[in-house]
Amino acid sequence: MKPKRFLILAILILSTIVLSGCSTFSANSWPGITFDPSSNRVFVAYNTGVFAVDANSGTQVWRYPAEPDQNKTFFASPALTVDGKLIVGGYDNILRALDAGSGNEVWTFAGASNRYIGSAAVVNEMIFAPNADERLYALDLDGQPIWERPFAAGQALWAKPAIKENNGVLYLTSLDKSVYAAEAETGNQLWKKTLPGVSVGTPILDEGGNLYLGTFANQVIVLEPTQGNELWKVETNGWVWSSPIIVGDTLYFGDLEGFFYAVNRTTGNIEWQIQPDGHVIGAPLFLEDQIFFGTESGTIYAVDLRGNIMWNRTAGGSIYSQPVSNGELVIVALHEADNLLVAYDLNGNQQWSFAPANQ
Repeated sequence: MKPKRFLILAILILSTIVLSGCSTFSANSWPGITFDPSSNRVFVAYNTGVFAVDANSGTQVWRYPAEPDQNKTFFASPALTVDGKLIVGGYDNILRALDAGSGNEVWTFAGASNRYIGSAAVVNEMIFAPNADERLYALDLDGQPIWERPFAAGQALWAKPAIKENNGVLYLTSLDKSVYAAEAETGNQLWKKTLPGVSVGTPILDEGGNLYLGTFANQVIVLEPTQGNELWKVETNGWVWSSPIIVGDTLYFGDLEGFFYAVNRTTGNIEWQIQPDGHVIGAPLFLEDQIFFGTESGTIYAVDLRGNIMWNRTAGGSIYSQPVSNGELVIVALHEADNLLVAYDLNGNQQWSFAPANQ
């Protein structure tokens, strides 16, 4: 199975960053997608636009900016705030708050010196925005800094941080092969754990606060939350780009060699693995006792919890992002395709597709 050109390019760029310390990244990435259940809208950031799309019909509600501007490019998944704002970072080093209803710009934050690749995390009235300038910025809902100074990592921050609300601790990965824990209120570092390989996914937390991380050392690692000590790890066939999802006592995730796994999260034992038709980059989605995931080859899969393939469909473009759902439809974002979004019902029947009028 030979990697496609885009994935080879991404790996080469990442290798250059890791080896040289450079934190720049070419503006050629995949769409970031978010679903808002309160409005039943899908928000997708890709290339020169941020789009709001009705999840039932696939109809565009608004786009930002109204006309494509080559100086404004977006790829990080938008994040929703409790007061109806959509937080989206750009490759122009600007973090923007848009009105989620209209798409109008509300405020901008220009304090970062590099690009936003990872999505912001929004917790209550705080926004935590990772940037490729090695800093994590904490803002209030009006875009004003909360911490005295940003949190500083050793290299670029490409992933949305995770937070355990009951203890107010942030967990974030960096291209310096580390995962950090920091106080959400102050940004003060609590601990740092060196990993065997780079991790570019958001740490996934279980009910006890344990962290589950995919790495480029062909492993998924589990850390306890107080000091970052390793609990166990499982070996994979390839790099794990996105972190797993947790369903009951099982982890589900894919790797860049094109394998998809179910792993017992207590023992680390592989319960089953399958090999779809391409590299699995994005995290999977769990819905109605099925796991949905996409491949770089452009296929969306539905499997049951025993690993049986229920259906698969060719979507028409590479799938690098986690699918989203409104409970009735599974919606995938496509890279380098005629359509930006395609929606399927739970039986695999295509319901609609969305292509921007101008991009």
